[in-house]
Amino acid sequence: MSTAQDPTAEELAWLRQTVEDLRDELEKEREARRAIERKLAAHSKQLQNDVEFEWDTGMIEDLSVRSTTGAEFPLGTAVMKRASKDRVQELEARIRKLEEGEVDVVVRSEMDHDALPIERAIALRQQGNSDLSANKERATLVFPEFGPRSRSWSGTMRLDSDGVRRILAEMTDRSSKSWNRNTVVRVMRWVAKLTSDKEPSDRDPYDGRNLIHMREGDKRLELVADRGEWIDWTREAAGGDH
Repeated sequence: MSTAQDPTAEELAWLRQTVEDLRDELEKEREARRAIERKLAAHSKQLQNDVEFEWDTGMIEDLSVRSTTGAEFPLGTAVMKRASKDRVQELEARIRKLEEGEVDVVVRSEMDHDALPIERAIALRQQGNSDLSANKERATLVFPEFGPRSRSWSGTMRLDSDGVRRILAEMTDRSSKSWNRNTVVRVMRWVAKLTSDKEPSDRDPYDGRNLIHMREGDKRLELVADRGEWIDWTREAAGGDH
């Protein structure tokens, strides 16, 4: 029967040295960790002392972070850049038009002989009349929003199919994704046809003589109005008590 031999003096010495080396390495790691923790604590304190938040207006775009060295980061601007650019531009356009004196659409009575067919249709909807087709009724929701939502371009006012889809979503309980292209196009056709003063059988949505007509845009279908004619019409409608 064999028995294990006791370790030699050299082996014991090697084991002791190995243990000491491991202890030294462990202590070095602990000290490095403590140094990092001290540095983080110092940076945290420095940050609290050196950074000021400025938000005087309460508007998110005005929120900024400023250091005592004078460096400033426009935090609010960075946040706003993540917002929908189309929506921001749309709101800016509406504000600009209000500042320029453009008024919201005033719908005249269906008995007013100067009223456009779209105005009479809106009046019927407001009275709860159920004779309007679904897309005609939807057109009466889009028309009053044409002025505020359209964009000005080379003397014209334009609202594309995406803008019409957003209006339908906002005016109903359906999301914008639920409005398919064919329905949106039909609604746009009714908006254009009902701004014609011709007989129903002669109305053409692409007729440039309509107050609003349809056209093929660069990427999407558009509802288009002459800017001067639209402003004249809104002013006439606003003061048109006959």
